[in-house]
Amino acid sequence: MKNLWLLLIVVLIFACKKEPTKEKTKTELLTQKNWRRISLIDLNDGQSLFEACATDDMYTFNTNGKFYYHPGTVKCGLEAAHTDNWSFSAEDSLKIGVTSYYISKLTEDTLTYLQYGWLEYKYVH
Repeated sequence: MKNLWLLLIVVLIFACKKEPTKEKTKTELLTQKNWRRISLIDLNDGQSLFEACATDDMYTFNTNGKFYYHPGTVKCGLEAAHTDNWSFSAEDSLKIGVTSYYISKLTEDTLTYLQYGWLEYKYVH
């Protein structure tokens, strides 16, 4: 009986072992949800260039390589919704249309990239 309990415990331990989670690719992280910009900072002087009217704008990266900009209800000017192509042009580079950005952080919840090496854009879901 003692051996039966020991065998049962061993079986339960191995039966409860979790499978390792597969790490998501950059494409999966970028395309899983819409993004909302929360900051735009000039890294030369630390000045925020982010306008409050942009807080409800949404950015979508689809798996087919299409990028969509959806301006929110609060407009900063005459901006309109538009579509472009996106791709990863190098290991840490994101290309939207003809402009390339250096990705400094891409996680489940945060996207941060640099333009010209000194303009930092930060997005969240």
